[in-house]
Amino acid sequence: MSNGEHANNTKIKKNKNMSKEANNYTTKSNSTPLPTGKGVRLIISGGGTGGHIFPAISIANAIKELCPDAEILFVGAEGRMEMQRVPDAGYRIIGLPVAGFDRKHLWKNFSVLLKLIRSQWKARSIIKEFRPQVAVGVGGYASGPTLKMAGMMGIPTLIQEQNSYAGVTNKLLAQKACKICVAYEGMEKFFPAEKIIMTGNPVRQNLLGHSILHADAVKYFGLNPEKKTYNDGKDPFLFRFEIPSMLSFLAERNVDGYVPGITNIIEGGYQQKDGSTALSAAEKIERGKTAIGALAAYRAAKSAGHEEDAQIAYKVLQENIPYFGYGYIKDVNQLVPNVPLNFYAFRVMVILGGYFILFFIVVLFFIYKKDLSQMRWMHWIALLTIPLGYIAGQAGWVVAECGRQPWAIRDMLPTMAAISKLDVSSVQTTFFIFLLLFTVMLIAGVGIMVKAIKKGPEN
Repeated sequence: MSNGEHANNTKIKKNKNMSKEANNYTTKSNSTPLPTGKGVRLIISGGGTGGHIFPAISIANAIKELCPDAEILFVGAEGRMEMQRVPDAGYRIIGLPVAGFDRKHLWKNFSVLLKLIRSQWKARSIIKEFRPQVAVGVGGYASGPTLKMAGMMGIPTLIQEQNSYAGVTNKLLAQKACKICVAYEGMEKFFPAEKIIMTGNPVRQNLLGHSILHADAVKYFGLNPEKKTYNDGKDPFLFRFEIPSMLSFLAERNVDGYVPGITNIIEGGYQQKDGSTALSAAEKIERGKTAIGALAAYRAAKSAGHEEDAQIAYKVLQENIPYFGYGYIKDVNQLVPNVPLNFYAFRVMVILGGYFILFFIVVLFFIYKKDLSQMRWMHWIALLTIPLGYIAGQAGWVVAECGRQPWAIRDMLPTMAAISKLDVSSVQTTFFIFLLLFTVMLIAGVGIMVKAIKKGPEN
């Protein structure tokens, strides 16, 4: 969603007979906004991850901005992230005892089916009591029973799909949904084409109060505005400067070394150092899910004292453990780091590194040929070079940290699944203490050098 367009483009009509509301639900471009007053009621269901929860909250905020008196009820899954995040945002939420299916160990799904049945009955009671005019599903376990029961009770339903690869729940709900809001082109392979509306993804309101346009950002970074996906055949940069074989040398210590690119990471198929063929991102994600499932099965078998089952699960885990972290990845595009940032940060780092080498060679030359203490212009160049060292260091940090995204531990733990016991405030406090300390030292050091340069040699 962009700038609350979804809320502006939604029109809801209410008749006295709720069973007829599905036929009165329309979504049109530039249509009238939601009616004001206390008659607007809707359910938003889904969650499990921030990728579902925060778009849902953004939808609710946009509707509240248009209709301050609108009644919004969230329906989530008990014990999941939304049960905390939604109340923190100021909205009421009710949890369902729903859980996901174990696709690798089907015999474990008996309890899941019981929870699903209980969730459907509870969703029916919630809908019957709240009497919403529309139910919105954003993906996740809870949206399944909620939107299914809403459809059966004559409530119009709308799906909001955030990813380029549709989730299982949304694909199952698509046939009965009135409209499906998507953020990417080509979603007809997952949903009925006549129901799809290209709205973009909902974003937090605090991201909307800026004046930077997409076209301005593209122009600033020298990117090609016609580049849409990694494999569309178009050059991502309007201009570029290249250092032949430098990346191969830095990564492999071999000017002819092969360094896989973004296309290789997504599609696989290239030969690795050990002679094996690299898997595609989709294959790694599936094997990662297998590893996660095997770990859960191993723990369950150990707890139950089933040693034979535990050994089987352990064997499966060992076979798939190199791809464990991929099991947390929802979309292959999450594996692609920020290309423009890393592209230019790497080149800034290399260019400044080359400058420092050249600078020290020149200094060594003048040390042997002339009295360097008499060359004030060289002193000023050296002084002005100091900030460049900081810039080069920061550029290297950007390449190291941002270039490895989304990994906290490569292939094992993505950042979205990483947990730290450190409070954000403690990290921020430490950062600013070091920032203040090193800034004071920098100012003092530069001040001493400036005085020495102005004074000149004593003899």
